[in-house]
Amino acid sequence: MAEAPDRKIWGYAHRENAILVTKDDDFVALQALEKNGPTIIVWIRVGNTTKRALLVRVDQYIETIETMLRNGERLIEVI
Repeated sequence: MAEAPDRKIWGYAHRENAILVTKDDDFVALQALEKNGPTIIVWIRVGNTTKRALLVRVDQYIETIETMLRNGERLIEVI
């Protein structure tokens, strides 16, 4: 789905009850405007970076992300 339009990704995540992990703030805006969408968005707020650096950043916050998921958070920001 790497090349899919946002709406297609949004719909897929909703249908599959998937957690949407993204660097795109468009999904955050969609979540605020629409009730029918993914239950949870993990928003990775880092600029241009390598895949390796991105994975390191997510790994640093994985315990926090898991805790927030257990606490029912719908929008999780990783900065």
